[in-house]
Amino acid sequence: MPDEIVAVLDRALVSALWVFLAVLSVLLAGSFLILRQKNRTILKGLQRRFERDKPGESPDRLTAEAWGSYLKRWDPVRAGLGASLWSVSVALAVFLFLGFSPWTGIVGVSTEPPLRVTWLYVEPTPEGFRIEGDVWNQSKEPLSVRASVVLLDASGKELGGATASIEPGQLKPRDEGAIRIAVGTCPGASDFTLRFLGEDGRTLHFAKGFPGTADAQGHRTDQHVRRITK
Repeated sequence: MPDEIVAVLDRALVSALWVFLAVLSVLLAGSFLILRQKNRTILKGLQRRFERDKPGESPDRLTAEAWGSYLKRWDPVRAGLGASLWSVSVALAVFLFLGFSPWTGIVGVSTEPPLRVTWLYVEPTPEGFRIEGDVWNQSKEPLSVRASVVLLDASGKELGGATASIEPGQLKPRDEGAIRIAVGTCPGASDFTLRFLGEDGRTLHFAKGFPGTADAQGHRTDQHVRRITK
């Protein structure tokens, strides 16, 4: 899954969890305070009725116990279940909105890798190999890119390689760059891969081929090129 989508979903999930906790706390506190206010209102009504029927007297213990039967007790389990259902509903709505709405979420996030290799050529030389090709920046941001060729043995172990900057040094959005790398021979090397590195050294995803063609490939961080032969 592309990093951009993961970041959007992560932000949406964290926000939804905070909303769940906030709504749950508000509903639990609200149900307790509302019930408390209702009981106060009931007690005031009973007190006024007692003072009207028996002016000047104070309610005894039996009367107070009888009044208690009119009061409702707060049930934390029932209140918690009801509050949880409402909290989950609100949190789910927030997650779907933040994650998938056209304004804030995945919709509109590009799932294309930032680079696309449209041509690649490998030529043996007396010193080793020369790799040439074209890569273009299909992202919306300028990129400073380096291409790296890594030599591998038959088991896939890295033995060495070479790295060179793409020409020009910075690819503007929709710009094409040239790959030119010279790689010397390495004992035991039988294969190699092509990788692209960003300005911070992070490996960049890329696709191969022109968009919509049969040989177009999805996201990759390296590209098997060909067996080393002369």
